[in-house]
Amino acid sequence: MVVLVKNPNNAYHMYCGIVQRVTDGKVGVLFEGGNWDRLITFNLDELEGREKGPPMVNPKSVVLEALVADLEDDEEKEAKEEKKEEGTAAAA
Repeated sequence: MVVLVKNPNNAYHMYCGIVQRVTDGKVGVLFEGGNWDRLITFNLDELEGREKGPPMVNPKSVVLEALVADLEDDEEKEAKEEKKEEGTAAAA
């Protein structure tokens, strides 16, 4: 299972990792990426599940996923507006 650290006071906030073990309300999460691998223990309430797997290569890049989605939405809107402008210019 893939999880995201949701505790803003934790150094691993918004990092995405893979659950390795669960015991007594504690969860061992493996973070892989770059030149290091770490197994860190969290309380269960500090984590939330993810449907997607770990992002790209760097576990910190999960923060960028929302920004990339916003940029893609903006590009789609701009493309639609350009098509409208071309259509009105051709009609005139």
